[in-house]
Amino acid sequence: LCRKEQQYLYLALRHAQHDVDLLTEDDVAEGRLKQYEVVYFAGEWVERRTVKALEAWVTAGGVLYAAGGLGHRNEYDEGDDGMLKLLGLKSATLKKGLIAPRTLLELPLADPIGTVTLGMGKVPAYGMRQELTVAGAKVTATWENGAAAATEHVVGKGKAFAVGTLPGMAYYRTGLKAVPYARGGRGTLYQPGPFADAAQRLALLGVEARAPQRQATTSDPRLEALVIDGKAATLVTLINWSDTPAKSATVQVRMPAAPKSARLVRTGKPLDVTFKD
Repeated sequence: LCRKEQQYLYLALRHAQHDVDLLTEDDVAEGRLKQYEVVYFAGEWVERRTVKALEAWVTAGGVLYAAGGLGHRNEYDEGDDGMLKLLGLKSATLKKGLIAPRTLLELPLADPIGTVTLGMGKVPAYGMRQELTVAGAKVTATWENGAAAATEHVVGKGKAFAVGTLPGMAYYRTGLKAVPYARGGRGTLYQPGPFADAAQRLALLGVEARAPQRQATTSDPRLEALVIDGKAATLVTLINWSDTPAKSATVQVRMPAAPKSARLVRTGKPLDVTFKD
């Protein structure tokens, strides 16, 4: 479940046009968090040295978003409250309702394990449910029985968010259809989406708390922009995640200076460019 959640959180962040890197616990232990503003974590297990490094990074101003188990067990599969303390929690119960659902097979047919209320929005949760007992954190979302489902904890100059379910899976589930799965062939059955706003807000609590600068954004939320800088030019690759052509889209790219020209690689046709701010 945690590995699937990592995939869905990655997609939710990319759909919101944020740059995302994949970090290992070795990366964290070796001090590579300094170049990052927000860290997303999903898993039941976490090494104790990772928690120690995360705590120092959050205290210095980083934003941690933890979900999908909240690291309640250490590398020896022992119960460990290190991550819970960092999140401002005393304890977190754990209930699972799925094993490893495939995106277009089991997940569209899965029954919710509960409902998370965030502000005025309600988000059906799937696969995992943790009711949180706070110890310094502020409750930001609740389960239908009133128990805490998500919290926010101020740690030094930074913040730590805890979400007691699989918010990435909940987000992606809203874009799926309960239709027969097409086995074989060369085409994709359908592109998931659109996705519910409330589920997206739950998944993006971490980045919204810091609002990191995005290297590239597009006017179409389902049009992904990937940027590669080189000495001779900057290449922007566009990926359309909808089932219809993206027409008349505007692409914004952060660059240190105005480009001399811009063109479409496929046709060589020049593009209009405005440089400002």
